[in-house]
Amino acid sequence: MKEIYIIEGLGGIGKSSLVSALGEQGFFVVKEISDEIPSTTRVQEFTFDEEHARRVNAWFLETEQERIRRTKNQSGIVFMDRGIYSQLAYNFARDHVTGAHGLLYVLREIKELEIKGIELAHPMIYLCCSVEYSREAIIQRNKREQREKIDKGNMAYVPAFMLKMQEAYSVIEKALGENALHIGLPEMRGNEIECIQAWIKKRKRKVKIRELEEVLI
Repeated sequence: MKEIYIIEGLGGIGKSSLVSALGEQGFFVVKEISDEIPSTTRVQEFTFDEEHARRVNAWFLETEQERIRRTKNQSGIVFMDRGIYSQLAYNFARDHVTGAHGLLYVLREIKELEIKGIELAHPMIYLCCSVEYSREAIIQRNKREQREKIDKGNMAYVPAFMLKMQEAYSVIEKALGENALHIGLPEMRGNEIECIQAWIKKRKRKVKIRELEEVLI
């Protein structure tokens, strides 16, 4: 039986490295969208243009479906580097800044996909850290585009925006209950795989998007 786990958290904190390490241990892994499609970083540019933002959300939802379809023939444990929770957290923060309603759109689309039998919501492994830790990690690592966005004050990398994303992740984590694993960084650095392996042995119920809708809206 296939089990999908989504690894989430703020940028720069080691999600991709953890996914790679899990892959080396024999698990099937799905890389982050931006690692597979280089142009994604441009698609993700923060915008106040609502029509453009809607198109970006639609593109991400379609891309997430494709990533899930890629696991179709797997029968064991699958780990995904980011997933639908990133999009929910981003829209939660963006709506707070702009007064838009992107989160409602994303939640509605996910619910419609669930009715069709396409599930994007799965148990979450949340790598939790401070905004300061994330920003410093982004600056230190070798990703020039993200460093430039911080230097130029790009809205998605402003501390207040990142704090709202962090708030959304925390709300999602609480709503998921036993379907979420909290790994605090940097305190638990180096013990992530051990924590994950112990956690996935426990029985978890199916994730339903309506549980998140009740706490995010």
